[in-house]
Amino acid sequence: MDTIEMNIDWYDRPESKIIFKGVYLFKARMNFGIIAAESILNAEILPSDDPDLVDFYNKTKKNYTELNGYLIETNSTGGIMKIIAETVEEVS
Repeated sequence: MDTIEMNIDWYDRPESKIIFKGVYLFKARMNFGIIAAESILNAEILPSDDPDLVDFYNKTKKNYTELNGYLIETNSTGGIMKIIAETVEEVS
């Protein structure tokens, strides 16, 4: 099972780790070469009609009722990450 782990230094609570488990898709558009302290501008669950999520379901031809899509946008460099995974959890 593929996983993605991110250490998050929250502004209003202690640092924790976000773990995406059962990852089926990870897409990243990052602005490499920019050196800056990165932060998260926005994080949300993808709508069911998101093109990457629809494309994933169409290509696999399977019914993954337990999957969710996530979008994370970074503040400093304008990067975007999309993740399709079975679960996500926060670990202190």
